[in-house]
Amino acid sequence: MAIQHTIILLNFLLLQFSSLHFPALGYDHQDTYFINCGSEIDVNENNNLYIGESNHAYPQTSFSHSNIETNQSSSVPSPLYQTARIFHSESSYEFSTVPNNTYMIRFHFFSFSSPNNLSTAKFNVSVPGFSLLQNFDAKNTTTSPLVKEYFVKIILKRFKITFTPQTSSFAFVNAIELFILPTHLIPNSIARFTYNKSSVQGLSTYSGGLLSRAFETKHRLNVGGETVTRDIDNLSRMWLPDDSYLTNPKNAKNGSFGGEIIRTANDESDGPHSNQYIGPDIVYQTAKESVNGSNGLNISWSVPVEKNVDHFLRLHFCDIFSIRQTGLTTFILFIYDSYVVNVNNETDLSPQMPYYYDFVVRSDSSGLLKVTVVPDKTGVKPSAFLNGLEVMKVVESSGLVPLDYSNSNSKKISLPVVVGSVLGGLVILSVMVVSSLEELFF
Repeated sequence: MAIQHTIILLNFLLLQFSSLHFPALGYDHQDTYFINCGSEIDVNENNNLYIGESNHAYPQTSFSHSNIETNQSSSVPSPLYQTARIFHSESSYEFSTVPNNTYMIRFHFFSFSSPNNLSTAKFNVSVPGFSLLQNFDAKNTTTSPLVKEYFVKIILKRFKITFTPQTSSFAFVNAIELFILPTHLIPNSIARFTYNKSSVQGLSTYSGGLLSRAFETKHRLNVGGETVTRDIDNLSRMWLPDDSYLTNPKNAKNGSFGGEIIRTANDESDGPHSNQYIGPDIVYQTAKESVNGSNGLNISWSVPVEKNVDHFLRLHFCDIFSIRQTGLTTFILFIYDSYVVNVNNETDLSPQMPYYYDFVVRSDSSGLLKVTVVPDKTGVKPSAFLNGLEVMKVVESSGLVPLDYSNSNSKKISLPVVVGSVLGGLVILSVMVVSSLEELFF
């Protein structure tokens, strides 16, 4: 019996290990979960293997009043969206996690044709300390899949995701992703930009630490370029074109660069330089540049956001327009038509070296967040540009959602997926097998 359990465990871990790609030695996908919910089959999508949850005792689940819907129609965009797990009462998934690390969470929703009419679902989704989806209405998930993406710092060894249907309704999900993120992807210390017209404007320290909050991705734009699909980005992120958000398109032109993007030696260093996980090369190889920069033409973007809510704003820059002999393009960043900072004045930068700026900004009552780059007429090369833009809603902790400390001493056995680098992965895998066997049998 012990040998049989050993073989099952080895096969399970090897299956998970083979499903992942390893972008660098400095960052390991630990406790990585890609789940094809309600399915018995494994699906390859975006260079990730989504494991059919019905085929494996993973992760631990807590739902008794649930069922599965299946649709094999050719109109379904991918096998990942041919099945869904449906919840008729509060239900949860529980995962083994590495404490005190930031994780990416993604939920995939697609309302295919089914007897339950998935598009009528209304529900909430929560994790310990945070309500991620409130009064979610699935009516807009009938034509194409909707992916909701969150960043959450997990402080315990176990992590629970709870689905709660609204009265007389139900909840569902097609796929779930949960994986650890590089250490420096989200900073804890960050500047807050205040733009209130009736008071002093400028930068201050964002109080309380950023990692005590969660984040919901609202926009991720590849400025000046085409869509960057999830199979290209090393964290399976999607970057969309920026054109529809330009407020003055006549002032901007697309630029591109076919050469090498210069990265810093320390691939996981904290800002302002961009490592390979902050943004992929393809984002930094395109940009919107101001037309006739010496004439002072500004470029502005307005993106829809929730009103009067804090947002985490990340702006990506890479001077692909300059060469070493002419110096860097210098320009000015404005948010809501208010001065924020002079860009490109760092002394240790060189052309084609990516960098970024992070701010927390509170949206106003317009429902839009406006960003503008303005050429500096006194600069060596008067122009302005932007390569990428990310906007995330800051999710404050909710007293209505318990932190669930009760599971910190749980003795229940789970099957964690621990993955190392290409060189170290097999060693780590072996250690995990031994550790798991000891827990199971000794």
